[in-house]
Amino acid sequence: MTGSLSPRLEKLDPDYFTNYVSSPSRCLKVVRGLAFTGCALFCVLLYTSVATHSDWNRVPSSLTTNTTTETTITNVTVTNSTTPTIVIETSSESREEEGESLRTQEKPQYYTIHSNEPYDIDEALRTVLNLCPDEIYYNALTKPITSGGETKLQETGVRVRMFKKYFDAWETLHVVTDSLSDTAFVRDDILRHIRDSKDISPFTSGSRVEAMRQYETYRSFLSNMSSTLFPWTNPYFSDHMTLHGHMYNAGRGIVISGSDSQAPYIKTAIASFRAMGCTLPVEIMYLGESDLSEDARTELEAIPDVITRDIKKMVNDQGWELEGWAGKAFAAFLSSFREVILLDADVLFFNDPALMFEEPGYIDTGALFFTDRTVFAQDKRSFLRKIMPKPVSKKIKASRWWSGETGENQESGVVVVDKWRHFLSIFLTARLNGPDRRDTDAGQGTYSFWWGDKETWWIGFELAGDTDYHFHQGGTGNMGTVSNIEPMEKPGDKKEDNKEENNDDQENRPSKEEAVDKDPHNSDSDEFEQTLTKLQNEQSDHSEEPARTNLTGPGMLDLPGQNIILCSPQLLHLSRDGRPLWFNGWIQNNKHDASSDISTFEFFMREKRKDNEWAEWAIGADNMCCLKGDDLHAMNAEELKALDMIVEIAKENGSLKEVLAKERKANKNIAD
Repeated sequence: MTGSLSPRLEKLDPDYFTNYVSSPSRCLKVVRGLAFTGCALFCVLLYTSVATHSDWNRVPSSLTTNTTTETTITNVTVTNSTTPTIVIETSSESREEEGESLRTQEKPQYYTIHSNEPYDIDEALRTVLNLCPDEIYYNALTKPITSGGETKLQETGVRVRMFKKYFDAWETLHVVTDSLSDTAFVRDDILRHIRDSKDISPFTSGSRVEAMRQYETYRSFLSNMSSTLFPWTNPYFSDHMTLHGHMYNAGRGIVISGSDSQAPYIKTAIASFRAMGCTLPVEIMYLGESDLSEDARTELEAIPDVITRDIKKMVNDQGWELEGWAGKAFAAFLSSFREVILLDADVLFFNDPALMFEEPGYIDTGALFFTDRTVFAQDKRSFLRKIMPKPVSKKIKASRWWSGETGENQESGVVVVDKWRHFLSIFLTARLNGPDRRDTDAGQGTYSFWWGDKETWWIGFELAGDTDYHFHQGGTGNMGTVSNIEPMEKPGDKKEDNKEENNDDQENRPSKEEAVDKDPHNSDSDEFEQTLTKLQNEQSDHSEEPARTNLTGPGMLDLPGQNIILCSPQLLHLSRDGRPLWFNGWIQNNKHDASSDISTFEFFMREKRKDNEWAEWAIGADNMCCLKGDDLHAMNAEELKALDMIVEIAKENGSLKEVLAKERKANKNIAD
């Protein structure tokens, strides 16, 4: 049968087909045909997918005069005109779907870190290049500060104010936030932007090479100035912009600085906060193993949302030592929170401490401070003029130091601060408690000018040129039971020798220059323990009334013509409406004696008299303080309930075990 097939069919045998495909030109034709077929099929499938997908069926409202929203095309009719007639569905469901579609496709908008204005890299870069210091400024601002005493404080303030200008400009260029996640981002492509920009005129009037050199000079200058002013955060943080960035979106929390001896106070305080509804996380900051032991840390961290952190690992204190009171400012600054309520270990509240963030003064300024007792009148005006860069602020001139009312302006038992907002001010506050606090051959340290860390907060802010802080207006007072009463002196009754006695007391009072940098974890931490101004605790000689033996009950609230003497080791701070807010000094008559009796709290008295004059304080040993005035008030039911709860918590967690043991022994002796 060979040869019987048609010649055309005979060519389709396998050998013929193989020879046909093996031809290069013919093979190329086959490949092209297959490629064309595949492309055509892909286009058909793509068109079908796009035409039927709902997210693609959107048209802007400008295509119709009947609506102002983006809507879904439901029908398109093409006429002889080149413009299609579009029938538009405008249902609310369609508009909601459109909004959701746009949100899913939204891109972040970047903003500058300080002003929240839209980020413009060229504008920010131009600012940095224009600020680039010349050689004279570079050398003057990066050389070490060798002066001491008051001169050193003023020079440090000037340097920090200058540094803030350069640092803010650098951050504005490098750190941005977005509109979606509220997160800070650091740009590392500035040099590439200078190098690759086709048009450099938006950020420099010079050449590209000059812009690169100015940028690198600025980086070197800022790094050297940082090392001069605040060298002790390296190597824990690579640079200060990184440290600041950690604070941006770090939330709120409570920070307590404490030691082994203060662990019972801290346990009781945190438990009472939780019972009052406070859910803020707590960080307990300590200064090495010798400060807070592993056993104490384990016990504290068993409390939910509590963590302990070692400040010593975060600070390079070579050449000086971080210890005692000094650790408090570092604790707040290096905590993981942005907004901090810094507490002494022996501070207790009558309500949820988180309410501090709702105080109007804090909301307005981001920094809330509390005043100390108005005691030891002392004119600090000349001192403030010496240490403050000019001009002296209005807040300084309104301060009690300027007026001479007291030598104790701030109480640092509670400090509420937004660290992001006041970054360099708190950085300087920490420095005043760190390498600058000790006396040197060059001059006095900061702790010779005031007692411990108390004044470093508002002074640190002022030195940095930051007046955006607020002193709480509730005032201070005393709490406890009445110790004595005495008739008020009538006009003309005051003896001249009283004035001489007061002058003698002031002369015998230790000066701040003689103050010792004492550890607050030891016995005498808050007051000049060598100072004791004696009040007359017995009836005046001219009194016609017999001495009272019953100094309790509601009758104490209405004693016309009488001074009330209220003594306790607790310092009370009042709310803006005059009620107890928080106190420090623990809940025993002597917090340094574990077996000391539990304090009895029946009354409180503010340090302002009813005629708005200052009441009289006396400061004794073991923090025992007496206040003589006439504005006595009784604790209300809620305040007594809070105090009873705190005592019960302290009993249950073992913080008062020696007191309870003493009571059991006394009861046993009575029974025997």
